[in-house]
Amino acid sequence: MTGYYLSSLGAGFNFAPMIPMQLASRLYALSQGDADVHEKLSELTKHLRGIVRRNHEMALGASYNSPWRIFGAFNSEAKVGRLLQERLRREVVLGIRPDITMDDVGIEVKNILWSFRGEPTLERVHLRAQQISREQNAQIVVFDLGQYFNFFGHDATEPFTRVMKHAMWRARRKKEVSAILLSHSPFERTPRALML
Repeated sequence: MTGYYLSSLGAGFNFAPMIPMQLASRLYALSQGDADVHEKLSELTKHLRGIVRRNHEMALGASYNSPWRIFGAFNSEAKVGRLLQERLRREVVLGIRPDITMDDVGIEVKNILWSFRGEPTLERVHLRAQQISREQNAQIVVFDLGQYFNFFGHDATEPFTRVMKHAMWRARRKKEVSAILLSHSPFERTPRALML
């Protein structure tokens, strides 16, 4: 953990060693809110076993080549699921493709630092959101900034609930794909988001 924490300082300063504990806490909270977490836990177990049994690339591909990436991805999914459950007071269904379904709208969650090679420019985020929506059967793609504190545009964002309600409206009424940046770290009292 110490080695990973020190190496993570160059990636934007994060508290990666806390991620497995946060994931467990969020999944427990989701289950207490009547969300079925068994499918998500089975998927997590499958990915972790794949890393243990085989070569990283052969097991899961380049996207999940370490336990830290898997925990980070699942933690982002659990975070968004819990925010939807807690802030919007809606029933959340955890799945695989897409990660979350709420009111028959598919929501895919990605950790932004692991979704791009190189700089995640706005144009690249838009293109990636369109690609993800087609591949994962999702109408909303949330790019979680995770535990990272290198997002300095936080003040220009809006409350997460307002942005998500607008994205839900766009998905249902206009059948449009929405790409959302989620900014919510342990030091932020309220989650905020930016629709791209």
